[in-house]
Amino acid sequence: MTNDAAKHPFLLAPAMLFLIALSFLPLSSHTLASAPLSDEQDRTVDELIKGYGSGPSGFWSVFGDVKERIDGPVLEKMLDHAAAKRDAALVTLVLEGARMKGDEKMLASLTLSAADVLLSIGRYDEAAKIYDSAMPVARSLEDPVLMAKAHEGNGDVSFHSGNPANALLMYRRAADLYARGGSLSGQGIVARKMGDVLIQTGDNGQAARVLERALGILKGGTNPVEEGNVYRSLGNLAMRQRDHKTALSFFELALARYTGTGDKKGEADIHRGFGETALRTGDNEKAAGEYSKALAMYDELGSGCYVGQGYARKGLGDIAFFAGRNDEARGLYDKALESFTAAGYPLGQADVLRRMGQLGLRRGNIEEARASYEKALPIYRKVREPVGQADVYKGLGDIGYYGRNFSGALEMYDRALPYYVHAGEPLGQANVHRATGDIHFYAGDYARAMDFYEKALSFYMKANSPMGQANTYRTMGETYVRLGKADHALAMFTSAMTLYKKVNEPIGQGDIYKTLGEIYLEKGNRMAALDMFREALSYVTAAHSVVDQGHAYQGIGDVFLSAGDLEKSLENYDMALALYRRMQDKESEAFVLIKKAGLSSRIGDVKEAMGLFEAGLGKLEEVRSQAMFPDMKKSYMEKVYGHYEDAAVFMLEANENEKAFRSIEAMKARVFLDQLAEGRVNLEKGIDPAMKAERDALENELVVTGRKLGEESRKDVPDKEVLERLGKESSLIREKLDALKRDIRYKNPLYASVQYPEPVAVKFLQEKVLKESEVLAEYFLSRKGVYCLVVSRKDFNVVKLSVSHEDLQSKVKAFLTNIRGYQQKERFREALAEDLYAILVKPIEPFLGDGTLIVAPQAILAYLPFEALMTEEGGKKIFMIEKRPVAYIQSGTVLSVLRSQYEREGSGGGFVGFGDPVYDYDKYRSESQAAREKKVEEEKGAASGGDTVDEPPAVNPGAAFTKNSYLRAGGTLVRLQGSGEEIEGIRKMYEEKGSPARSFLRIEAREENARSPEMGRYAFIHFSTHGILEPGFQAIALSQIPGDKEDGFLTLGEIMNSRFNARLVVLSACETGLGEMSYSEGVTGLTRAVMYAGSAAAVVSLWSVADEGTKDLMIRFYDGLIRKGMPKVAALRAAKMELLKDTKESTFSHPFFWSAFVMYGE
Repeated sequence: MTNDAAKHPFLLAPAMLFLIALSFLPLSSHTLASAPLSDEQDRTVDELIKGYGSGPSGFWSVFGDVKERIDGPVLEKMLDHAAAKRDAALVTLVLEGARMKGDEKMLASLTLSAADVLLSIGRYDEAAKIYDSAMPVARSLEDPVLMAKAHEGNGDVSFHSGNPANALLMYRRAADLYARGGSLSGQGIVARKMGDVLIQTGDNGQAARVLERALGILKGGTNPVEEGNVYRSLGNLAMRQRDHKTALSFFELALARYTGTGDKKGEADIHRGFGETALRTGDNEKAAGEYSKALAMYDELGSGCYVGQGYARKGLGDIAFFAGRNDEARGLYDKALESFTAAGYPLGQADVLRRMGQLGLRRGNIEEARASYEKALPIYRKVREPVGQADVYKGLGDIGYYGRNFSGALEMYDRALPYYVHAGEPLGQANVHRATGDIHFYAGDYARAMDFYEKALSFYMKANSPMGQANTYRTMGETYVRLGKADHALAMFTSAMTLYKKVNEPIGQGDIYKTLGEIYLEKGNRMAALDMFREALSYVTAAHSVVDQGHAYQGIGDVFLSAGDLEKSLENYDMALALYRRMQDKESEAFVLIKKAGLSSRIGDVKEAMGLFEAGLGKLEEVRSQAMFPDMKKSYMEKVYGHYEDAAVFMLEANENEKAFRSIEAMKARVFLDQLAEGRVNLEKGIDPAMKAERDALENELVVTGRKLGEESRKDVPDKEVLERLGKESSLIREKLDALKRDIRYKNPLYASVQYPEPVAVKFLQEKVLKESEVLAEYFLSRKGVYCLVVSRKDFNVVKLSVSHEDLQSKVKAFLTNIRGYQQKERFREALAEDLYAILVKPIEPFLGDGTLIVAPQAILAYLPFEALMTEEGGKKIFMIEKRPVAYIQSGTVLSVLRSQYEREGSGGGFVGFGDPVYDYDKYRSESQAAREKKVEEEKGAASGGDTVDEPPAVNPGAAFTKNSYLRAGGTLVRLQGSGEEIEGIRKMYEEKGSPARSFLRIEAREENARSPEMGRYAFIHFSTHGILEPGFQAIALSQIPGDKEDGFLTLGEIMNSRFNARLVVLSACETGLGEMSYSEGVTGLTRAVMYAGSAAAVVSLWSVADEGTKDLMIRFYDGLIRKGMPKVAALRAAKMELLKDTKESTFSHPFFWSAFVMYGE
């Protein structure tokens, strides 16, 4: 996929602002020479012009001879001649001559006309001085209309020179003076000009009001040209709002006025407007005809029409640009820029520079594109043109996008969007949403990409943009391809192709053929694939689209590679590589490098392949590092994981084990590592206080809306309209919050101080991280086999295990199903445990020794408690826990980071625990005061089992509840009475040792306490509650108190925003060790959240264990930890061993009870 904004984002509003600009050109508004001159006056003008031909002295010689015949009309005619010749020196001579005549009223009028001439030829500073010089004369004459004209002229100067704020000020003063002088026409003209300024600045509502006022004054009056100007301005406003039908109606009304008065320049302006409208609605042929007609008229009118000529040429250039005729487009843009420069019109210059930026990006001239955008931006800022600024930010975002700098691109898109919204520009908003979708597409988050594409499509339809619709249909089709929905994809491609053909857009057609080639190749139809890729190449080559040519050559290379023609494959890959490098497209370059590596591997050139793999992974690392946001980094790593895997397998097969280890580390838990690095920096300190307040307010608003949703959901008959309205409100709040969080990230200077960790090397692990008695066993599950990389202080070995990825997965699933089947009275099948031990552990036993085994699992192995695997020793079957201590870590790099962090940072002291929350508040309140007081006393005293449980509303005990099921269930969860006893038992142990300890039970086990800054004081934190687990929502369920400040769900995000300072956090809630699984990142869930919040280690559960079993294990664990002073891993092992050896009738010796809990971290 390509981001088509660089090649056809379609025309945006700055391109039509020339119509506004032309309506300010003052030659007709102040010229007094419209009445025909007498023969004598004509002779006098001819003589003065002839005398001026020999220079100023010749002019004054003739002036002296004919002074008695010189009057106002003669001097006005001389000013017309000066305007036609763009001769500022002649203007000065004419003004001096007027002064010599001594007629103050004539002098005032001629001064204003002279200033108008200077304005029309771009001599803005000189024009402003002359307008100012006219003011004292007008005052002395006590003529408010003349004073108004001076202010109006200064307003014109300000507008043309890029100062819209001052223009509005001058026009308001002029309007007041015209009113004093009784000039309705003057008031109408100035109102129209004010409307034009407001259109440029994006204040469309105000613009509409003042233009309606102008029309009310000028309609049907004595000045049809000015009436036409108002219709033209109303047409511009409609164009700005993408209401093309209304725009055309107003343009037709304007044209009738211009034609009726013979105003050729007005006619030319309208034909240019017709061309703009046709181009926007996809009728390029009509657009070209209208632009050409306008240009011919401007050329015939001469040098006073530089702005019109510039925009007509730019329009023709845009047609060539969208058709892929880049050289023709560049030539027209150059000529347009010359016209705007000659006119001294900065807005037009900016409009051309912006388009040159897009053209440069398409051609792969990145720095040229950037330079053009950076020249245009200050001009747009100066003239306060919002859409132009937005377009530049969008273009700079596209540069970042093509370089796969996703965070940089998003930052620019986020800057662009508010300007488009302010200006009511649907097309610009659509382009930003689609470009944002493209970023998520390339980051591998296809569902999120589709959300943005659908949003973009609605805006394109509102803007009536066939090009935008076509681009979106195509990108939606490519997304459907990735999602495996071929029928949907083909339907989208068909819709897109129809529109592309209508507007004669070659690159989009080429992109579709390229994707069809990929589909055919995947299905094994090489010939059809080759035809599609070659067809794509013909289209994108004709349009000189560099990146798209690269995609086509890469596709052709893939076809030849699949056919075994390595030479032709390499030839096409090299063509693609050169094009990608020209575009600075690191990701595409990486893909080709890795494909070339595979090709070199096939021909046995190991050294070449190794270098190419390393270079390719290096490029992918660059792209990954620029993703910035955790979700984007995660989805991106999932997308490119296969390339890392291919490289790692190649390195293992080539016996380059240390390189392989580093490559495997590079693909595991990278988002978590980055989050740990960010957690070392107090990023909150770098947030602007206003932004922080806004973020907190939005988060609170989200909680309140969520609570309202919950309350409505719990009703016997929920109101569907209310639920829908609240759902939309929640989505809008979340959208605002996400945008604000991105903005906070962009602007927070402390992110620059974060040192993100690099994947750890084996040697560093051995020398700086691992202890003498420890062995790290890092498992790597690939398509080509399962490996275990074993690292100790003195040794490093790689073992390929005798099992396929698929078989291992089915064996682990069978084992977990069996062990969890205890609740259904299923017999524990030792053979399953023995089989997995033989596969996973037995082959590495020679390297393990007697110390602690630190397991770094991958994929489904993260759900497997290795301690419950079985082997035979001395003729007796034993569990692995009986043989050695086992701990878990996400990766070797995570272990390295945790150990360096917690060696350097101290920990707090004491214990805090949360247990037995109130899940049925109504029942809790209904208990008698006396009974409640008695229970409080019992809870403070020794644990006893006399309490009753809250009524469960059709929710099974021990289940991992989701928030939605919780709400549907009526708002209550099963009471966990044993969890309160568990917390109280642990608290007493700490108090016996003289350590500070605090327990929050029942009504006090509320979210507000769990999020308190006081949590940072405790070394040991324990939550014994229900856990909530579902995609997109994971939380610890605390007390549910109606009307409470918090909703009672301590979510994954809220935990990560907490600041712990703990040695250990225990989550004895059900299934807290589970979460969203991915091959690259592992399990993303509550385990990582508490470690990020500030804990060296976490104890979590892999499945739901009965309340009593959990309590027994945890009290034994803390007994070893606190009373016996055992290390964390040893204490947990000892507690498990005690349960395992328990032979009482009410035994918890089954591995279902003791193996569910595992420890991650340091």
